[in-house]
Amino acid sequence: MCLALSSFHLTTLSRKLYEAFASNDPERSGYISRKQWVKSMAKVLKLPLLWGKIYPYLVVPSPDGRVQYIDFLDRFKIDVGEYELLSFPFSLYSEF
Repeated sequence: MCLALSSFHLTTLSRKLYEAFASNDPERSGYISRKQWVKSMAKVLKLPLLWGKIYPYLVVPSPDGRVQYIDFLDRFKIDVGEYELLSFPFSLYSEF
């Protein structure tokens, strides 16, 4: 299954993701925990995905297991014309 988001929506979501991540980083270290990453992704994107299972495929954690969220957001700025494409295996969708 493939999810397609327009460039406009991805830009908007990236900003909201950054804000959600930064709100969990009061010291402005640039890092958040895995749990904070999972909660932020679910809250902002509102997709029925099991973010905890997807985490190891999307995030390269620091040696202490935290997420460097600016690097994470930068990794997914892929322009393929009019659409930004994100593909996830169907088995990672949560049950309704």
